[in-house]
Amino acid sequence: KASNIITTKDGTGTAPELKPAASGSDGTGGIIWDGKNGTVYGSVTLDENLTIGEGESLTIGKDASLNTGSHEVIVNGGTLTGGDKIEGTVKYAPAITTESLPEGTVGTAYNQLLGATGSETITWSLADGSSLPAGLSLDENTGKIYGTPTTAEESTFTVTATNAYGSASKQLSITIDAQTNVPVTGVTLDQSTLTLTEGGTAKLTATVEPANATNQNVTWTSSNTSVATVQNGNVTAVSAGTATITVTTENGSFTDTCEVTVTAKNYEVDTEVYVVTVNGSYAQTTGAGSYAEGATVTINAGTRSGYTFDGWTSSDGVTFANAGSASTTFTMPDKAVTVTANWTKKSSGGGGSSSGSSGSSSGGSYTGPVGIYYADGRTIEIPSDAIQGSWEQETASDGSISWRFKLTDGSYAENRWIKAPYNGQYLWYRMDANGYLLGGWYTDTDGNIYYLHPLHDGAFGYMYVGDHVIDGKPYSFSTGREQDGLPEGALIR
Repeated sequence: KASNIITTKDGTGTAPELKPAASGSDGTGGIIWDGKNGTVYGSVTLDENLTIGEGESLTIGKDASLNTGSHEVIVNGGTLTGGDKIEGTVKYAPAITTESLPEGTVGTAYNQLLGATGSETITWSLADGSSLPAGLSLDENTGKIYGTPTTAEESTFTVTATNAYGSASKQLSITIDAQTNVPVTGVTLDQSTLTLTEGGTAKLTATVEPANATNQNVTWTSSNTSVATVQNGNVTAVSAGTATITVTTENGSFTDTCEVTVTAKNYEVDTEVYVVTVNGSYAQTTGAGSYAEGATVTINAGTRSGYTFDGWTSSDGVTFANAGSASTTFTMPDKAVTVTANWTKKSSGGGGSSSGSSGSSSGGSYTGPVGIYYADGRTIEIPSDAIQGSWEQETASDGSISWRFKLTDGSYAENRWIKAPYNGQYLWYRMDANGYLLGGWYTDTDGNIYYLHPLHDGAFGYMYVGDHVIDGKPYSFSTGREQDGLPEGALIR
């Protein structure tokens, strides 16, 4: 059934005067509006939504009723009287009920919930150009203003509550007062344990919480001052044992502790050392270095091609265990010393002959590698079994380095021993079948084992002789003397 909604033309009429016309042709009733004030008479059913806006009112009379049917009565700023006589849906736009907000304090948490009436769901926002005090935020779902203020100020702002049926805004203000006293809530040390040696020191740092607490004062104590003392967080180890260092806040008496362990100090007497200088040696390890008084010093003269070892001498009062042996010892005196290996040149040049390979011995002479030849003064001695040519370096795409020896005729030395020049001396090297220089351990065709310098440090591939430590183990390689019974450089087993 349709209902009549009748409005006076000029607002001067009265409801009773219009009541006869309000019932409509079916006589069921209607709504009469007098300006912004409406009254429901009889039984009324809506055929459209009815909104009661700002400044408007709707009253449902004593014997009247209102059925919304499939529509809604929306109260958006207006007043509804007799709503209990409505059958159907009534929706309310938000109305903010909060009239004022309490003050806050810098550094103290602030929480205040804004209030509003209205149908669900209501969301909250700040009007354009409005802002809360520094440190505070507005939760758009709950209407809670929360946070910790950071600045003393008075802030005026406008909040808006909104739902599906309308919105409402209200201007509010919050005053944030300056901080007066912030209580301490705890204290923490930067270390919970310390281990010190007698006489040692360490610094403990205490952090009072919160960081803006008004009273930051603390006191320090030690449970055992005979073990460790403390002053302003500076811990000093006194003697071996354990002690507990405690820090206590002046405000609130909050504490934290650090367990200190002190170990006994080992007193070591520094031993004076003296320098040994070795002259005239041709060994890779000579014995030169620093030694304490009374230490046993081992020296090695090595071998020198074309020369005979004539013994050790020293003008510093050194007493050699065997001055005539190329390898000997002496006891370190209480001063620096210089020892000298003396040599006499052989008239024949000595050392036997060589075929340039590691072949077997014959008739008591050695045909394997013979000797490492050094410069004699400023003149480089070129042995008769040496070859002439030049080294060539090859670098692969992966950065690895290989060496070849190019002979004077343009060919490369392949699958053989060569005695070739390097850095002012002639050394033995082994080339593989492709003409590349070998390094590391090598077993020759006669079964003898050799060690070729494995590092690319400017001396790669030269053959070791004498005593060496390789990978932490000592090895001896023949020096080429007949009493070894081996070619020079062969491993003595």
